[in-house]
Amino acid sequence: MYNFIKCVSLIFSFFLVSESSAQSCIDSTLIDPEVMCSTLWEPVCGCNGVTYSNDCVATFAGGVVSFVNGECTGLNGDCIDLGNVDFGACDMAMGVALIGGSCQFTSGCGWEVDGEDYQPYFFESIDLCEIACDVGSGYAAFQDELEILQVFPNPSEGVVSVLGMTVDMEWKVYSSIGEFHCSRRGPCLQLELPRGVWVIALENGEMQRFVCR
Repeated sequence: MYNFIKCVSLIFSFFLVSESSAQSCIDSTLIDPEVMCSTLWEPVCGCNGVTYSNDCVATFAGGVVSFVNGECTGLNGDCIDLGNVDFGACDMAMGVALIGGSCQFTSGCGWEVDGEDYQPYFFESIDLCEIACDVGSGYAAFQDELEILQVFPNPSEGVVSVLGMTVDMEWKVYSSIGEFHCSRRGPCLQLELPRGVWVIALENGEMQRFVCR
């Protein structure tokens, strides 16, 4: 009888933790039926493991507080914090993982723990981990080496950094319906924008969509 009660208690606790985790990923105050999202297929993977057709749908229809570009595949681009996973006391080098909010070299006895394979969530370097997980100084520093437009964080709380262009290159900001908002020249570390879906366009034709909550 004791074992039965203990088993039921463990199952109940599991569902409470799972529900709490799912709720922390969703902010119902972000959901706004008045925001008209496009039908453009630019999938993002929400922190709840759900694929949304684009960032606008994820934020204003799903209420998702964070996401990464691309469909949810279980690959390292989904970026999961492994701080609570015990990989054992072995010295085998496993790679770089997000541990407690920062990217760290990790060692252990193997990538599989309790039947779960965590190898897809490891990276080859600190830089790659920080870029994929949007954390650390390596994320911002690495943008200067890229020749593509980078807007981060996405989604943001109203302030974004815009990198990936030369100091003399002009770029413009448009609303989701194509209305001109402002223009700048060269990299910008702090661009403040009101809530909505925005598009930054470089003079070479490159564009990047992002969300301000």
